[in-house]
Amino acid sequence: MSKTGEQVAVEAARQLSTYLYNVDACFTSTLDRAQATAQACLHGLSTQPQVLINEYRLNERHYGALQTFCKEDVEDGKHTHEIEGSEDPELVTAWRRSWFTQPPLLSDNDPRRLQEL
Repeated sequence: MSKTGEQVAVEAARQLSTYLYNVDACFTSTLDRAQATAQACLHGLSTQPQVLINEYRLNERHYGALQTFCKEDVEDGKHTHEIEGSEDPELVTAWRRSWFTQPPLLSDNDPRRLQEL
């Protein structure tokens, strides 16, 4: 997290502390920046939650079979042998940008899926 991001999180904590008397739990996504922001914000509160939960379901968006691949590599077709349909640049763009076009799902035994459980 940048120094500015840290300062914003601490300021958010300061403002929240006027409304919050007790925080029982803190939920964040598994993304490092979300956890760092939560920690910086919690540090500024007078009370600390008893429970800290990092949950993948809170991540901004799940990209299915595109997870962990570099965006540019997928767009350049470097993973066509692993991801069905990724040879079509327009489809890859739709997977990444559309709310209505779903990327290929991870199979149940994919190691990237197993990390979520």
